[in-house]
Amino acid sequence: MKKRILILLILFTVIITGCGYEEPEVKVEKLTDKATRVSVDFNDQKLPESTKLAVTEVATDYSGLSSEIQKSIAYDISLKADSDVKLKDEVTVYLNIPVDFNRRFLAVYLVDNNKIKKKYEVQISKDVLTFSTKELGIFVLAEVTEEQIKRTEVPKINSEEE
Repeated sequence: MKKRILILLILFTVIITGCGYEEPEVKVEKLTDKATRVSVDFNDQKLPESTKLAVTEVATDYSGLSSEIQKSIAYDISLKADSDVKLKDEVTVYLNIPVDFNRRFLAVYLVDNNKIKKKYEVQISKDVLTFSTKELGIFVLAEVTEEQIKRTEVPKINSEEE
């Protein structure tokens, strides 16, 4: 009897974990990482029930990406779950602006392999900067020169478009 129960438990586990079990999805609104105070608004996207926001501050100095970056802070923003998790639509990311950054000259870049992949349009409200994206990764919040703010394209220095 004990062998049969054990065999049934093993079979059940194999069926659940290895044969296409899909974790239930739930509507997700906004998740916040308490340590970094970075938030992501998922606009009611359906994601796996176990989805958690994972944010780490990246120690790399990204001011070398462009001569127009005066100072920067970077965050690696990702999602963790018990099953595969992918964004289906655009999300809004909320970053707290460091006190010593000039709010008039801020930009956000998505960085991949130490190269600028994309520059985002940003909105600023008090001490929070927001931008919308369809992908997560390493985002650099940078204080840039006035000339960079006036431009709409990604800086040519060290970008993938070279």
